[in-house]
Formats: sequence, structure tokens, C-alpha cells
Amino acid sequence: MIKFAENNNVFTPLQHRFLKGFWTTTQLVSSGNALLSSLDKSGQTDIILLDISKAFYWVSRCGLILKPKKSKFPYKMVKKISYLNLRHQFLDIAGNYSHGLSVNSGALQGSVLAP
Repeated sequence: MIKFAENNNVFTPLQHRFLKGFWTTTQLVSSGNALLSSLDKSGQTDIILLDISKAFYWVSRCGLILKPKKSKFPYKMVKKISYLNLRHQFLDIAGNYSHGLSVNSGALQGSVLAP
């Protein structure tokens, strides 16, 4: 999927994750350079820092599948992540099962898509 995204310009030029040669460090260096450049020109710089490490667990499953569809990923690739849909969870305590509930967001922990 990443090869397809790279070859079809799905990522923005500011993307620093999931791309070869780009990491959090390169994002911090890039942001630091922009800040210093602005300060050299006596400009104003606003910085917003967000911790989105757990955000993936709250992303709509429909959204996780819709983005590759909109980006024209091949149907077979999109189908591979469709296992996220129609998930249910329940508790099993000593063989006693709770009623199942729909799980509408996030990816399964330990899955390929989970962070």
C-alpha cells in the first residue's frame, strides 16, 4: 500500500511518517528550521503540538477504508483492510458471555494497521 501511495502521490510533501528517510526527527528539524527562519525575519510563528499517539484507536472505520478508496487504491488492497468492518466485542468470564457490542472505530491492537 505504501508503494502505491508513493507512486501515486497520495502523501503530502509535509508527510514525515511511513515514508523512507522521513521520521519524527526529520519533522522536528524541518519545523525548527522554519521557526528559526521566521525569527530571523522578525516574523510571528505559532506552534501547536498535539499528542495523537492514541488517536488511531478513535478513527472511524469507515474513514480508514474511505481514504484508500478516494485515493484510487486498487480494489484488492482496499478489500484487505475491510476486515475492520462489522466487528463486535464481548466479555467471556468463566464461560459466561456478555451481549456483543459493535466496535465502530480504531484498528485491532497487534494488527498490521495499528501503530
